[in-house]
Amino acid sequence: MKLIYKFSGEEVTVGDEVYVDEIKYNIIDITPPHKPSSSGKVFLEEAIDQLLTCEYYVDVIKAEWIDREDREWVN
Repeated sequence: MKLIYKFSGEEVTVGDEVYVDEIKYNIIDITPPHKPSSSGKVFLEEAIDQLLTCEYYVDVIKAEWIDREDREWVN
């Protein structure tokens, strides 16, 4: 399982800079989904003064998990 940015296909990694509501953050941790219906979360720290930390679902930074082994699709 790998977390990628939807727009580029590049892997999301700790230390990446992302924007949420026009505020620049650094990714400080990534939590994978804990069950098939979960999307996982990213933990962010404000890039300028590091005073604000927050957590968001991965979709907020326009990311998605690929190659998930916890979801088996039955046709």
